[in-house]
Amino acid sequence: QLTTRRRVAHRLAMQPLQVLRSWRYWGEVPDTVDVAKWRRNFRDECPGPYEVIIEERDEFMAYQILLHLDRRLAASYPSTPRKHVSSGSRDAWLETCLPRLRD
Repeated sequence: QLTTRRRVAHRLAMQPLQVLRSWRYWGEVPDTVDVAKWRRNFRDECPGPYEVIIEERDEFMAYQILLHLDRRLAASYPSTPRKHVSSGSRDAWLETCLPRLRD
């Protein structure tokens, strides 16, 4: 969050008029049913902070997806060394792990 605040502050320092326009969006949850309109207005009136917030959200979502995939793969693949695995046991290993990946 500190990085996001710094990036937003940097953008607002470069474009001081956006500080006044962004004030109405700070910490406010829209009371309107049309959140898309609120978001469009924020994007149009404050493009600098909007861009930073969207980039941070995208990075966070990508990180969460990678964490989920990592946990899922760790649960599917045993952490045993495979140097001395014979072809018969390799086939048995595949047959047990592949169905878990599918789920």
